[in-house]
Amino acid sequence: MAWLTFADADATALTRRLAAPQLADTLELSLTHDRGQAWIGAKLELSADGSTWHTLFDSSRRPGDNFKFTFPPQRVAAILGAPDCIRLAR
Repeated sequence: MAWLTFADADATALTRRLAAPQLADTLELSLTHDRGQAWIGAKLELSADGSTWHTLFDSSRRPGDNFKFTFPPQRVAAILGAPDCIRLAR
């Protein structure tokens, strides 16, 4: 597994972009919110072109849970809903 490097991020829109679309099949997210919270909501979307999005995850988790998603290999140019604590791999 090789972790991909993000080229830039838009903190306001929670978007992370790769320099060019790359093949990916794993996304890992570590949420570091206060464990005193009962739950947190998260929605993650992937895009092969930066304009058309499809949802990978839209639900809630307990704070401190780590998310690891594996999905069929696909080209990814950007991730929407992605804070700084996210990694993408192929």
